[in-house]
Amino acid sequence: LTKVVVGLIQKHDIIDKTILQSFNFPTLELARELEPKLRLSYLTYEEGFCEIALKNRAKIVSPEYKRVNWETLKLCKKNSIQVIPFTVNEPKDWQRLFDLGITQIITDYPRKLVDYLARDAQLANP
Repeated sequence: LTKVVVGLIQKHDIIDKTILQSFNFPTLELARELEPKLRLSYLTYEEGFCEIALKNRAKIVSPEYKRVNWETLKLCKKNSIQVIPFTVNEPKDWQRLFDLGITQIITDYPRKLVDYLARDAQLANP
């Protein structure tokens, strides 16, 4: 399946527009071998996600949003690991993560998030 997915990404020339995510490091390793330019993100529910990402040479890690805090972000930032939490669906959680400095999230409700950000921008710039 990884070969098929990476092949489609290559065929449609969307490597620079894609982040391939998986809970499985061997899948990400195979994708890295097939297309070294492809951005890869390790999805995880584990607490020590920065250490795990560092050990496995991941440049992007996507932890469960509840696990993200100042300490984990500091460690990831120190090691140049980008953090894109999942699955963040509530405005209070979006705001908590934005307050921590997160700039990208995974959500089931992208339209609601866009509306929230637009409303927030209007309040900041009346």
